Amino acid sequence: MTLIPLLPLLLISALFDVRALPLADPAATVLLANADADKTADLFLLNGNRLTAYPTGSEVRPATAALPEGTSGFDIADIDGDGFAEIIAVCGDNIVSHELTGPGAAPASKTLFSLHTQLAAPAVQPYPYVMVLPGAAEEGKPALPTLALPCESTFELRNLDGTLVASFPIGSTAAHRISYGSPFSVAWQNTPQAGPPGSIEAEVSRVIAFEPELPSGFVPTAAPPILYRLDGQNGAPPPPADQRRSWPWFPLKTDGTTNMRALYALAAPGYGDSLIRVREAKSDNVDLSGKNVVLGPERRYPGKLCVHQEDFPDFNGDGFVDVLLWKAPQPGMSLDSVMRIALRQDWEIILTAHLFNPEKKRFEPRPASHIMLKAPFEWFTSAASTGPLRHLVLRDFNGDGRTDLGCAVAPNQWAAWLFGEKGFARRPDFNRKFDEPIERVEFRAALDGGSATSVGIRTKNAIHLLRPSTLQE
Repeated sequence: MTLIPLLPLLLISALFDVRALPLADPAATVLLANADADKTADLFLLNGNRLTAYPTGSEVRPATAALPEGTSGFDIADIDGDGFAEIIAVCGDNIVSHELTGPGAAPASKTLFSLHTQLAAPAVQPYPYVMVLPGAAEEGKPALPTLALPCESTFELRNLDGTLVASFPIGSTAAHRISYGSPFSVAWQNTPQAGPPGSIEAEVSRVIAFEPELPSGFVPTAAPPILYRLDGQNGAPPPPADQRRSWPWFPLKTDGTTNMRALYALAAPGYGDSLIRVREAKSDNVDLSGKNVVLGPERRYPGKLCVHQEDFPDFNGDGFVDVLLWKAPQPGMSLDSVMRIALRQDWEIILTAHLFNPEKKRFEPRPASHIMLKAPFEWFTSAASTGPLRHLVLRDFNGDGRTDLGCAVAPNQWAAWLFGEKGFARRPDFNRKFDEPIERVEFRAALDGGSATSVGIRTKNAIHLLRPSTLQE
């Protein structure tokens, strides 16, 4: 019988310190929140109804909270100002506070108040739900948080004792603002779904979002435009230029504005290179008439573009998004070449980083740096927006303001390269082989609120926390 140690093992590496957190349940939910008084986020694991907090400091013992059956939404916040988080949960019509306790300690819970909400229905498993909002400090009194709860026809803000602070109508008769993700979108069907074979068929859709009238401080951050999620096809590669009337795009500035955009597509006839053109408008709003919009020329770049759903790289830290391209050496078509491909387990990839030049309003034709690596041959056979790269992370790992690169180099191995004054180093700055295949990147986040990014690598039986060594005390 193998005993799992009480405290996870802390492993040291030059770039990252790696901490392995065992998963009692492979389906466990992973969360990031503050469990203690420091300013660094901690890692929470939800196994069934048991929520366990692993403070970032490895010397601190984990704490748990057992959520009762019937619990639905919950939030994690310090509601009493003692520097330690509580779990605020909805269980039926009761709003309950649970304390995180150490091993062997009795669980401590109390009902704050009762209120029927849209969260009252029991859930198969508790789920995270944002309901704790910071409160305003009154003269001579500490700032106490406010609970935001969706009721049947109102969105209510209540104090911790249940006192109503404000109420906003959200029913069908309430006033709404309407936002359009895209007035209309058209997708042609290669294989007819409704008509007979050989018929011409297209799907026309319209997206409308309704938002309740809430105070400005409570309105969530606007979702990113639909178009730069690969034209609505999550995870798809760029479209060939000769097969699309409109190209998908991504923003060219890292400050969140979208008036400067890079439109991209694959170049015919071989579709091995990328075409990119810069679009600049006077404002972020999409001008459907095409007025006040300047569209630059098409420029061809060697390789296929890696467009990530979450990360837009800024390799030199100048505030403009750069591009990462990949290409693989083309094998010969002789019988000997075919046999070598069949016998090999991996294939070479060349990654090139091209910096954006804001003065010339184009990406530089010559790469600023490159990486050569190998990947399993089967990774080349599936279409993805990142090509054969798996578990790609484009974030700042050491806090120098430059985007670095990390990705899997084998099913159970993950490596990272720092981008410095001279670009990427020839060898990775971090290389770790795990005992199990990597399932996914669970999170990428700056746990201390700075720019140095920690990464969570998930395998079947563990979460591996990769925390930059520069953050260690």
